Amino acid sequence: MSYLFTCPNCQTKTLVDDQYSGHVGRCVTCDQPIQVPSFLTSGLNSGPASIASNEKLSPLFRRILAAIICVILLAGVAGIAYRYGQPTLVKLASSRERAGAISNLERIASALNAYAADHGAYPLPIIRDANGKPMHSWRVAILPYLNENQIANEYDYDKPWDSTENMEVALSIPSVYVSQSQNRMSGYGCEYHLVVGDRTLFPKSGPLNPKRVSDDPTKTALVVEATSRQNNANVWTQPIELDIQAMTGAIGTNPGVEIGSVTEGGAAIATVDGAGHFLDESMAPEIVLAILTASGNEPLADDVLD
Repeated sequence: MSYLFTCPNCQTKTLVDDQYSGHVGRCVTCDQPIQVPSFLTSGLNSGPASIASNEKLSPLFRRILAAIICVILLAGVAGIAYRYGQPTLVKLASSRERAGAISNLERIASALNAYAADHGAYPLPIIRDANGKPMHSWRVAILPYLNENQIANEYDYDKPWDSTENMEVALSIPSVYVSQSQNRMSGYGCEYHLVVGDRTLFPKSGPLNPKRVSDDPTKTALVVEATSRQNNANVWTQPIELDIQAMTGAIGTNPGVEIGSVTEGGAAIATVDGAGHFLDESMAPEIVLAILTASGNEPLADDVLD
């Protein structure tokens, strides 16, 4: 227990622990000899009347002191949480983005497989007119299989994607084409793409039927996550895709050419069997390219996509 003791010489008030009750010493202010009175349990002193106050700390003072200590402790806890909690928050956000991308890609893969079941092959990545001019994207062709019938009915296949009428339709972007990262950006682009070129599911000779895939369907990419900003593709209906001939396989190293550069840490994909996966950016380029081909017959480990 501490008491407030007043020096009889200079009137300095000092907190004194009751273990020093009755001791003789010098005042820290005036250096005059003083005797600490014998404190009673009631907090009253038994010394001379000249000693002005030997009172206990008041309840109000104790409450104020306790409040100050609580504020200091809370500030410390908040500082620790900010310093060490930030990486955790970033990881949680990244995990949500990955899960969102995988979910979208699985829905898109399911629609692509349903289209292939009805038409005998996957849709053309880029639908062209008689003169070879790019007109429409595969994303428009599979709208009915995504239950986006209203948008599909409003889109005019007799006019190109960038016509006034179809640009108005493009303002109604299906939610499955919107990634978590795209929610932070403006525009009506789509960061989910097909990979075209020799040995892919979409060679120049025409899209394959899923049954014609010679590689393992569980290890063959059907649709991938990639940014197309470098190609100025900012409308989901724009007919433009990724060409495997231009790729090195290094995830996220060349926006608009390689897969990735959307979700931090790698790239989400969906395979021919409809399953979603996330490829870490550290994956060897040759393995990435093997996953992107459908008839390369490259040996891949059983757990390559685990």
